[in-house]
Amino acid sequence: MRKTFNIRGIIIGEGKPKIIVPIIEKDEVSIIEKANSMVHFPIDVVEWRADAFKDVFDHQKTIAVLMALRDIFPNKILIFSFRLLKEGGDRAITSEAYTHLNQIAAESGMVDLVDVALISCNEVAAENIARIHNAGVLVMGSYHNFVDTPEKAVLIRTLMKMQEMGADVSKIAVMPNAADDLLTLLNATYETASKYGDKPIVATAMSPAGLLSRLAGEIFGSSMTYGAIGEATAPGQISVELLDDVLNLLHGDHNKFRL
Repeated sequence: MRKTFNIRGIIIGEGKPKIIVPIIEKDEVSIIEKANSMVHFPIDVVEWRADAFKDVFDHQKTIAVLMALRDIFPNKILIFSFRLLKEGGDRAITSEAYTHLNQIAAESGMVDLVDVALISCNEVAAENIARIHNAGVLVMGSYHNFVDTPEKAVLIRTLMKMQEMGADVSKIAVMPNAADDLLTLLNATYETASKYGDKPIVATAMSPAGLLSRLAGEIFGSSMTYGAIGEATAPGQISVELLDDVLNLLHGDHNKFRL
């Protein structure tokens, strides 16, 4: 049986995929403004992309932002994420600084998950996982490929490797260059979820060609999906209102369908 996580009353790994919206603003004022603009939207999870924050290496300012976000979103899941340059992030960081920053976020008491690029930072992955778990926080292992979609066996191995390394949630985002690529991702997600893995998966095919993965991921075993409020933060994201409508429709919650 696949494991689920009940975080602030929101169950990851069960039922309708939970909607994540990232915050990628560059300064504290803009971050808080963006967060306040999101409070009435149908979202479950807020991901703070801290790599976009210009003062991210000032740990006091980073903690202050986390405290403000927790105050604005007391009942939402909060993910801390510093996206590495090689996976589409905003700035460079050393392995040591990356590990320390993730630990500070986890120990702040403000976040529920810390995103760790387990495949790209394999040499310090175990230390990141241990420090985050020691703080009582879950790890979202992640892998982003903005170029193409690896073959199904590679995607399955990647998801399973993240689980075996200790990730509580495993996330992959790939770029489809043909319809077959979308099918490859969906097949890999379904096979991992139904045959091999036992923890929640997040699987996304980026660009408009991958939209089906954002809308119908639950059918194939994906537990969360990304939407946009305002400008999209990744290729192929759609508005959270439309995303929520489609998820409700696919999940049979027709009374919640607003269109």
